[in-house]
Amino acid sequence: MAPTTTSATRPGRRPKRRSDRTGPGGAARGWDPVGRPRAGFTIIEIVLAIGLLVLLASVMITGFGRWYETERIDEGARRLESILRLARAEAASCGRRIRLAFDSETLRAVIEWEPSPLAEPGVYVAHPGEWGRDLPNDQLRFRRCQRIGASGLQVLTVERDGEMESESGQVLQEVVFYPDGSFDSAIIEVVDPAEHDERIGRVDLDGVNGTIRMRILTPTEQAEQAELDEEAGT
Repeated sequence: MAPTTTSATRPGRRPKRRSDRTGPGGAARGWDPVGRPRAGFTIIEIVLAIGLLVLLASVMITGFGRWYETERIDEGARRLESILRLARAEAASCGRRIRLAFDSETLRAVIEWEPSPLAEPGVYVAHPGEWGRDLPNDQLRFRRCQRIGASGLQVLTVERDGEMESESGQVLQEVVFYPDGSFDSAIIEVVDPAEHDERIGRVDLDGVNGTIRMRILTPTEQAEQAELDEEAGT
């Protein structure tokens, strides 16, 4: 009977020895005491992994915070522009004057309308529409709201004394939208209340030509625009 050939006696192969699985001094190299491969991670590997995750999380949070501060000006200015356009459309639709005004105590912007122009001309109350409550008061601070030039419909303009000063000392004046679709010419500027973003959101209302234009201005562009405003007398 021919002898059985095993992997241990097959030509060209040598049997595995315990020393093949151990390092100097008999320490296991990826094997447990009974010769099976080890599973899991070492304490050092776990600590390094946790440290890397914490580092990545901090970078992501910091990046998100900066993105939010930048997006706050852009999104808030767009909301303001949309509401001003809605105010113009609503004034023409309902045949009543609608205005952007400011609370005398909080300086928060509000949308108001004149419900009874014949019985109580010049008396404004809060507009009932939900869209009027979407002003970016909690997102931005109104730095400036100043009427300039001629209004679109001077014959319906009544004497107004609702001028206030913003926290920066600049004026906050009411802006009126009229039933014929025209409105007061004005400059509105909004800023980041925490002053983390040096840019400003600016909305230019041209009541004569009927245009509403929103822009985001960098510090350099603000200086250039200030020179243009000064030349124009605004």
